[in-house]
Amino acid sequence: MSKQFLAVVSSGKYLPLTNGLEFDTGVNWTEFLEPAASILEAGYTIDIATPDGKSPPWEGYSVTDSEKKGGEEHKRLVETFEKVRAGWEKPKNTSDVDLSTFADTYKGIFVPGGHGAMVGIHEDAALGKILRLCHEKNLMVVTLCHGPNMLRAGALGGEFPFKGYKITCFPDLADKMMARNGSFKDKTDKSKTGALVEYQAKILTDLGMEICMKEGASKLMAEISGDEPELPAACNGIWGNLGNVVQDRELFTGDSPFAAKALGELVKKALLK
Repeated sequence: MSKQFLAVVSSGKYLPLTNGLEFDTGVNWTEFLEPAASILEAGYTIDIATPDGKSPPWEGYSVTDSEKKGGEEHKRLVETFEKVRAGWEKPKNTSDVDLSTFADTYKGIFVPGGHGAMVGIHEDAALGKILRLCHEKNLMVVTLCHGPNMLRAGALGGEFPFKGYKITCFPDLADKMMARNGSFKDKTDKSKTGALVEYQAKILTDLGMEICMKEGASKLMAEISGDEPELPAACNGIWGNLGNVVQDRELFTGDSPFAAKALGELVKKALLK
C-alpha cells in the first residue's frame, strides 16, 4: 500500500481584484501545516507539486499570526515545515506527475487554502487529470478554505467528477465581508481596496456541488443578500460560525483555518483505519 501523499499547491501570489487592483497573497501557513502534520503523523510522506514548478509563497499574515500565538502548537507547525521544506522549495511540476503509476504511488492529494488558491490553480489541466484519476480510483482528496476552488480543474478536458458531492469551504459571505472591511488592499497602494472578481462557493454550486456550513453560518447566509456596500456589520458574525469539516466519499474538506486541525484529525483517522 502506498505511503505517500501529493500536496498540490498554488504558487500564485497576486489575486486580481475589482478596479484593476491586485492583492498580495499566498498559501495559508496553518491550512497547509496542520493537515500536513496529521498526514505525517499517520506515517505518510508528502511530495509537493505546483502548476508551474515554482516554490509557493506564504500568506504573510498567517505566518505572523502563528508566530504571535507561539507555544507548542506553533513549534509543531515549524517542525512539520522542516520535514517538507526541501519539497516546498523545489516542488515538482504537476504536468510531470506520472498518472500511469499515480494510484500505486499516492494515497491521495492535499490542496491547502489561502487566497493564493484562487490564483491559477483551477486552470491547471494537469491537476484536472489528477482529480479525475483520484475520483476514478477512490483516492483521497483533501482541501480546505479557498483550496476547494481547485476542484474546478476537474472540469477541464473531462466531466466534472464531483457533481452531487457535499463539501464545505470559505463562504462567499466572509469574502464579501473582508472586502467591506477593507481587507483586500492593493499590492502597491495600500490606500486602495477592492473585492474579489469571483467567488468559489457560487462557482462550485454551479458545478453541482452542495456547500455545507455550520448552522449559524448557513442562517446568516440565508438571511443576507446583496454585495459588499450593502452588507450590514452584523454579517461579521460569520467569523464565529466557522470551523466546519465535511467528508463525502473520497473528498475531505474544511471551511477555514479554524477547521485545519479538525480536518487533519479526520484525515489521520481515515489513514490509520
